Amino acid sequence: MTGFDTVNEMENTNELVQVRLSLQEIARSEITRHRSRLASLTTEQQSAVEALLLSTADMISHQLIDRLQSYPEALQKKCSGVWNHALAA
Repeated sequence: MTGFDTVNEMENTNELVQVRLSLQEIARSEITRHRSRLASLTTEQQSAVEALLLSTADMISHQLIDRLQSYPEALQKKCSGVWNHALAA
């Protein structure tokens, strides 16, 4: 038993998880893009900046996912698909 009532519910959850992972990847990309500016920071400070960005991405995605999960199933799928497409661009 997966804990999901329907295949659609599992697919919607997977789509929402993908939104979260996409936001985390954007945060990691930005860290990499700005790595040269972080060179003057200690390793501990660089880790703190990375943790901050990932935490921020998680907080944003958590709020987004909470809101989307309150929508009807068909609208959840449509909205998460739009977010996934927009984040992949």
